[in-house]
Amino acid sequence: MFILKNDARYAIVVLPCQAKAIRILQKRYKKLEERILVLAGLVCGGMPGKGLVEYISNFYGHSLDEVKRITFREKEKNVTNSNYSIKLQFTNNEVIRSHFRQEEFGFAYLNKLFHYKACNLCNDIFAEYADIVFMDAWLQEHRYDELGTSICIVRNENIAEFTNNYFTQIENVKVVTIDSAIQAQSNVGLVLRKKKQNIFKYKFYASKGFRIPYSISNMQFSLKEITKFSIRGRQEYAIQNYAEKQWVLFKQKKISIEDFYKKMHRYVKWIKII
Repeated sequence: MFILKNDARYAIVVLPCQAKAIRILQKRYKKLEERILVLAGLVCGGMPGKGLVEYISNFYGHSLDEVKRITFREKEKNVTNSNYSIKLQFTNNEVIRSHFRQEEFGFAYLNKLFHYKACNLCNDIFAEYADIVFMDAWLQEHRYDELGTSICIVRNENIAEFTNNYFTQIENVKVVTIDSAIQAQSNVGLVLRKKKQNIFKYKFYASKGFRIPYSISNMQFSLKEITKFSIRGRQEYAIQNYAEKQWVLFKQKKISIEDFYKKMHRYVKWIKII
């Protein structure tokens, strides 16, 4: 591991799951505790594997090996920040963008075609093990921003002192309440999905033989919530399983990327109706 072999002081940008893993490792390895001074977390709605990039590449007529550069949150003029795109540059210098709204990047991400199943059970929204966490301000007043606006929560006193001094020198920075951060993530369904809907998922995945890392809560649900969460959890699980099988067929060259595209669009449309 690089940090164990190189004596220096580090600040690392991490996802919630990575922050937790590093905290566990720091208890085991004293050097990691001494050398990693800052964990800067990012609010996360789920992590797709490399299959997402491979799918987008093939969809536009390229192989994964031809990808030269990737930008996952490309912003553009006259396009609101919520419709950001994945930008791929290939070895022949061709550049393509696939937007989050109504294009293949968004379709694959929102339907979790290439997500890790562990993401379906994650209940950490605000990178709770990180010293500072950054997130999109999905609030009405920032709805039409082109570049986007961020909110950060600081948990470390030393970092708080630094950020208070630094941010006061920057225009358009202001202190907001913790309620603003919660509301920003509630507006995109993240709080509902990770803190409430996931309770049902634990039971569902346990019934499928998965090892569940959390204790199953005794939280009470209304009949309407049980019905809604049951349907959504099963839909998500079914779509991912179908996508995995179809992607294996594509990798084995038994179906084309066009076949994968058509099959997934048909299946998602069908599964969300029943």
